[in-house]
Amino acid sequence: MQISEIRNKSDEAILEEIRSLEQTRLDITMRAVTEEGEGHKLRNIRRDIARYKTVLSERQRQEA
Repeated sequence: MQISEIRNKSDEAILEEIRSLEQTRLDITMRAVTEEGEGHKLRNIRRDIARYKTVLSERQRQEA
């Protein structure tokens, strides 16, 4: 997801996306114990979570 798309979302939508991505990350991590080939998905999910959190922290700094 592009950072510009994330910036257009509300804080609530961003938090919901983070929760969803973290749940997906957990599911993939659990499957990775028995299966292989999921590494690229984990990397992309971690990066997306970081992008969402970056936008939230930018907004918090602007409010302060």
